[in-house]
Amino acid sequence: MINLDSLPTQDTIHVDVSPELLPDTPPGSDPTSWWIWGAAVLAFLLMVAFTLLSVRKRLRDRPTSEVDFASVFEDAQKQKEAKALYDDLKKKIHPDRFVGDDDKVELATRMAQEIRASRQSYSQLVKLRDECVELQLLEGDS
Repeated sequence: MINLDSLPTQDTIHVDVSPELLPDTPPGSDPTSWWIWGAAVLAFLLMVAFTLLSVRKRLRDRPTSEVDFASVFEDAQKQKEAKALYDDLKKKIHPDRFVGDDDKVELATRMAQEIRASRQSYSQLVKLRDECVELQLLEGDS
């Protein structure tokens, strides 16, 4: 067990410190340190505000793209029509259908190449179909 009477009291502790080592003001009350901390906090807040404003401006100035769903569906429909027309022309204009007529085989070969090159363009396929009708590779009601 510890005898509390034998412990030194505050009156008996003696620290020898020279007065020139002690600051004139108590710790934390130096006005210069408050200005430094205040300036650091202000600089940090300004950087955060500037960053937020620049991000907001970039988001606001970003080009927005509005989707025209009607044109998307029209394009999809045109692609289906182009594929159907391509498949139909591919079968009807194949050079093997004109065996025995060298002129038509040559025309059919050329038209088949053009049709293959234009297989994604519905309007181009319609023009090629009309040209095939004129060249008498197709009947007029196709």
